[in-house]
Amino acid sequence: MSPQLKRILGLALIILSVVSLVISAGGVIVLWGARPAITTALQDTITLVSETLTTTQQALAVADTALQNTTDTITVLSSSIDSLASSIGSTQDALNSVTTLVKQDLPKTIEAARTALASAQDTARVVDNFLSGLSRIQFLNINYNPSVPLDASIGQISDSLSSLPAQLTKLGNDLDGINVNLPAVTKTIRGLGTTLSNVDTTLADARAVLKDYAAQLTRAQTAVQPIGEGVPTYVTLFIVGVTFITLWLIALQIIVLVIGWRWFKTDRPTA
Repeated sequence: MSPQLKRILGLALIILSVVSLVISAGGVIVLWGARPAITTALQDTITLVSETLTTTQQALAVADTALQNTTDTITVLSSSIDSLASSIGSTQDALNSVTTLVKQDLPKTIEAARTALASAQDTARVVDNFLSGLSRIQFLNINYNPSVPLDASIGQISDSLSSLPAQLTKLGNDLDGINVNLPAVTKTIRGLGTTLSNVDTTLADARAVLKDYAAQLTRAQTAVQPIGEGVPTYVTLFIVGVTFITLWLIALQIIVLVIGWRWFKTDRPTA
């Protein structure tokens, strides 16, 4: 290699190594300076996740209460239906009460339950997204992978209840005309009892799903809380690791700088 070319390459190495050293050192300084902001941002994110989990648990509790109220109403109605079917000739007042429950009270209760489930579904969608994202971060040790997302399960429960108000209204209209045909009344009431039994089973399954997800959210929240407490340590360890790697790079850049300087100082050829 000619001395002139070697000097040019040496100058290029000097410029490259100096720029790299400035960038590396500046990067380390900036990273350590940003450590408090990074720590605060991560802690805020963990706090938001924790608060979202709490809100979802509260929404599930509201939905569970609404379903419990519906179940209680159905239990009362089922008792009235059994009594009415056994003594239909002397239960005109009970029949009127059943009609009111079927056409007015029970549809309102079911609609209230669906409203609560809709709110829980919206919140659950956000939580599933958060937890699915967190579960992909290996060092967090969060295992969240339900076979059916919570919002999908709640949506299925809500859909299963959607047709009930119309069915109950139809049954109520049928009950309005039972005075002219008591045998038909008995058959209708027996059919209503079967429908209510199916509804009660659906509500029991719905509450079981809600309780299962509530337990999963509790476990997730238990896993998230230590992460929030350890964020400052995690951030510091990460920055220390990056700094260590950068120092090695700086050492290599200094070696390149020395080599470039030696090449640049190569004696020029004499004439």
